[in-house]
Amino acid sequence: NLYCYRNVEWMLRSDEDNLDLNSLRKDYDLIIVALGVWEVTTPNYQTCLVQGKNSTPSDRVGWTLETLKNASSPELQIVFRTSGFDSRHFETDRVLDMNSVAVNFFHNLTSARNDDGGGGVGATSGSVVNMTLVDWGSVIYNRSFKNRLAGDIPLHYSLEARLLFIQQLMHELFKDIPEYV
Repeated sequence: NLYCYRNVEWMLRSDEDNLDLNSLRKDYDLIIVALGVWEVTTPNYQTCLVQGKNSTPSDRVGWTLETLKNASSPELQIVFRTSGFDSRHFETDRVLDMNSVAVNFFHNLTSARNDDGGGGVGATSGSVVNMTLVDWGSVIYNRSFKNRLAGDIPLHYSLEARLLFIQQLMHELFKDIPEYV
Protein backbone atom coordinates (compact mmCIF):
# COMPACT_ATOMS: atom_id res chain seq x y z
CA ASN A 1 0.00 0.00 0.00
CA LEU A 2 1.67 3.21 -1.16
CA TYR A 3 -0.04 5.99 0.73
CA CYS A 4 3.16 7.43 2.21
CA TYR A 5 5.87 9.24 0.29
CA ARG A 6 8.50 7.13 2.05
CA ASN A 7 7.00 4.02 0.41
CA VAL A 8 7.29 5.59 -3.04
CA GLU A 9 10.81 6.74 -2.23
CA TRP A 10 11.82 3.23 -1.19
CA MET A 11 10.17 1.53 -4.17
CA LEU A 12 11.79 3.83 -6.75
CA ARG A 13 15.22 4.24 -5.16
CA SER A 14 18.00 4.28 -7.73
CA ASP A 15 20.21 1.36 -6.85
CA GLU A 16 21.18 -1.44 -9.21
CA ASP A 17 19.60 -4.12 -7.02
CA ASN A 18 16.17 -2.46 -6.90
CA LEU A 19 14.00 -5.11 -8.53
CA ASP A 20 10.87 -2.94 -8.18
CA LEU A 21 12.34 -0.08 -10.21
CA ASN A 22 13.95 -2.40 -12.75
CA SER A 23 10.62 -4.18 -13.24
CA LEU A 24 8.71 -0.89 -13.56
CA ARG A 25 11.18 0.39 -16.15
CA LYS A 26 10.76 -2.82 -18.12
CA ASP A 27 6.96 -2.96 -18.00
CA TYR A 28 5.81 0.68 -17.90
CA ASP A 29 6.54 3.98 -19.60
CA LEU A 30 4.44 6.19 -17.28
CA ILE A 31 4.09 6.34 -13.50
CA ILE A 32 1.60 8.71 -11.87
CA VAL A 33 2.23 9.62 -8.22
CA ALA A 34 -1.01 11.04 -6.83
CA LEU A 35 -1.05 10.98 -3.05
CA GLY A 36 -0.41 13.50 -0.33
CA VAL A 37 -3.30 14.25 2.00
CA TRP A 38 -2.86 10.80 3.56
CA GLU A 39 0.65 11.83 4.53
CA VAL A 40 -0.70 14.28 7.12
CA THR A 41 -3.87 12.60 8.39
CA THR A 42 -4.18 10.63 11.61
CA PRO A 43 -3.25 7.80 12.11
CA ASN A 44 -1.21 7.83 8.89
CA TYR A 45 0.87 10.78 10.02
CA GLN A 46 2.75 8.60 12.49
CA THR A 47 2.89 5.73 10.01
CA CYS A 48 4.44 7.93 7.34
CA LEU A 49 7.27 9.21 9.48
CA VAL A 50 10.67 7.98 8.34
CA GLN A 51 12.35 5.98 11.07
CA GLY A 52 15.49 7.63 12.34
CA LYS A 53 14.71 10.96 10.66
CA ASN A 54 13.08 13.99 12.23
CA SER A 55 11.09 15.10 9.19
CA THR A 56 8.05 17.01 8.09
CA PRO A 57 5.66 15.98 5.33
CA SER A 58 7.24 18.71 3.18
CA ASP A 59 10.69 17.18 3.75
CA ARG A 60 9.36 13.82 2.60
CA VAL A 61 7.82 15.35 -0.53
CA GLY A 62 11.19 16.88 -1.38
CA TRP A 63 13.05 13.61 -0.85
CA THR A 64 10.46 11.74 -2.91
CA LEU A 65 10.70 14.22 -5.78
CA GLU A 66 14.49 13.80 -5.86
CA THR A 67 14.03 10.03 -5.93
CA LEU A 68 11.48 10.34 -8.74
CA LYS A 69 13.80 12.61 -10.68
CA ASN A 70 16.58 10.03 -10.48
CA ALA A 71 14.20 7.20 -11.42
CA SER A 72 12.85 8.96 -14.49
CA SER A 73 14.42 8.40 -17.88
CA PRO A 74 13.59 8.94 -21.55
CA GLU A 75 11.77 5.59 -21.38
CA LEU A 76 10.01 6.24 -18.04
CA GLN A 77 7.97 9.41 -17.56
CA ILE A 78 6.87 10.27 -14.04
CA VAL A 79 3.89 12.52 -13.34
CA PHE A 80 3.53 14.06 -9.88
CA ARG A 81 0.12 15.38 -8.81
CA THR A 82 -0.15 17.90 -5.99
CA SER A 83 -2.50 16.98 -3.18
CA GLY A 84 -6.09 17.82 -2.48
CA PHE A 85 -7.41 18.62 0.99
CA ASP A 86 -9.37 17.18 3.89
CA SER A 87 -12.85 18.77 3.87
CA ARG A 88 -12.64 19.24 7.66
CA HIS A 89 -9.73 21.71 7.21
CA PHE A 90 -7.46 19.15 8.90
CA GLU A 91 -3.78 20.03 8.33
CA THR A 92 -4.56 22.39 5.43
CA ASP A 93 -1.36 24.39 6.02
CA ARG A 94 0.76 21.23 5.85
CA VAL A 95 -0.86 20.24 2.56
CA LEU A 96 -0.29 23.74 1.16
CA ASP A 97 3.36 23.49 2.24
CA MET A 98 3.76 20.08 0.58
CA ASN A 99 2.21 21.38 -2.62
CA SER A 100 4.47 24.43 -2.52
CA VAL A 101 7.55 22.19 -2.25
CA ALA A 102 6.40 20.32 -5.37
CA VAL A 103 5.67 23.48 -7.36
CA ASN A 104 9.06 24.96 -6.41
CA PHE A 105 10.83 21.70 -7.28
CA PHE A 106 9.33 21.73 -10.77
CA HIS A 107 10.04 25.44 -11.18
CA ASN A 108 13.70 24.77 -10.38
CA LEU A 109 13.69 21.73 -12.65
CA THR A 110 12.32 23.83 -15.52
CA SER A 111 14.94 26.50 -14.85
CA ALA A 112 17.67 23.85 -14.98
CA ARG A 113 16.26 22.50 -18.27
CA ASN A 114 16.36 25.98 -19.75
CA ASP A 115 19.92 26.53 -18.49
CA ASP A 116 21.26 23.31 -20.01
CA GLY A 117 19.51 23.62 -23.36
CA GLY A 118 16.34 21.71 -22.60
CA GLY A 119 17.61 18.32 -21.44
CA GLY A 120 17.10 18.57 -17.73
CA VAL A 121 19.97 16.35 -16.64
CA GLY A 122 19.38 14.20 -13.54
CA ALA A 123 21.52 14.95 -10.51
CA THR A 124 22.92 11.48 -9.92
CA SER A 125 22.09 9.32 -12.90
CA GLY A 126 23.28 11.61 -15.69
CA SER A 127 20.15 10.72 -17.65
CA VAL A 128 17.51 13.09 -18.93
CA VAL A 129 14.80 13.98 -16.40
CA ASN A 130 11.35 13.02 -17.66
CA MET A 131 8.92 14.44 -15.11
CA THR A 132 5.66 16.36 -15.31
CA LEU A 133 3.72 18.27 -12.66
CA VAL A 134 -0.07 18.28 -12.49
CA ASP A 135 -0.85 21.02 -9.95
CA TRP A 136 -4.29 19.70 -9.13
CA GLY A 137 -4.08 20.96 -5.53
CA SER A 138 -4.07 24.59 -6.66
CA VAL A 139 -6.99 24.05 -9.02
CA ILE A 140 -9.15 22.08 -6.56
CA TYR A 141 -8.42 24.28 -3.50
CA ASN A 142 -11.47 26.55 -3.92
CA ARG A 143 -13.76 23.51 -4.23
CA SER A 144 -12.28 21.65 -1.26
CA PHE A 145 -14.15 23.14 1.68
CA LYS A 146 -17.36 25.21 1.55
CA ASN A 147 -18.48 24.16 -1.94
CA ARG A 148 -16.59 20.88 -1.96
CA LEU A 149 -16.85 18.36 -4.73
CA ALA A 150 -17.35 15.75 -2.02
CA GLY A 151 -16.67 12.06 -2.21
CA ASP A 152 -17.52 9.22 0.15
CA ILE A 153 -15.22 10.35 3.01
CA PRO A 154 -13.72 13.74 4.00
CA LEU A 155 -10.47 12.95 2.15
CA HIS A 156 -12.08 11.88 -1.13
CA TYR A 157 -13.45 13.96 -3.97
CA SER A 158 -16.35 13.38 -6.37
CA LEU A 159 -16.25 12.00 -9.87
CA GLU A 160 -16.31 15.57 -11.22
CA ALA A 161 -13.11 16.42 -9.33
CA ARG A 162 -11.43 13.21 -10.47
CA LEU A 163 -12.35 13.99 -14.07
CA LEU A 164 -10.75 17.40 -13.62
CA PHE A 165 -7.51 15.65 -12.65
CA ILE A 166 -7.72 13.43 -15.73
CA GLN A 167 -8.30 16.49 -17.92
CA GLN A 168 -5.26 18.23 -16.41
CA LEU A 169 -3.19 15.07 -16.79
CA MET A 170 -4.08 14.68 -20.47
CA HIS A 171 -3.29 18.34 -21.10
CA GLU A 172 0.16 17.97 -19.52
CA LEU A 173 0.95 14.74 -21.35
CA PHE A 174 -0.03 16.07 -24.78
CA LYS A 175 0.80 19.79 -24.62
CA ASP A 176 4.24 19.44 -26.21
CA ILE A 177 3.20 17.11 -29.02
CA PRO A 178 2.73 19.28 -32.14
CA GLU A 179 -0.14 17.31 -33.66
CA TYR A 180 -2.18 17.77 -30.44
CA VAL A 181 -1.46 21.44 -29.79
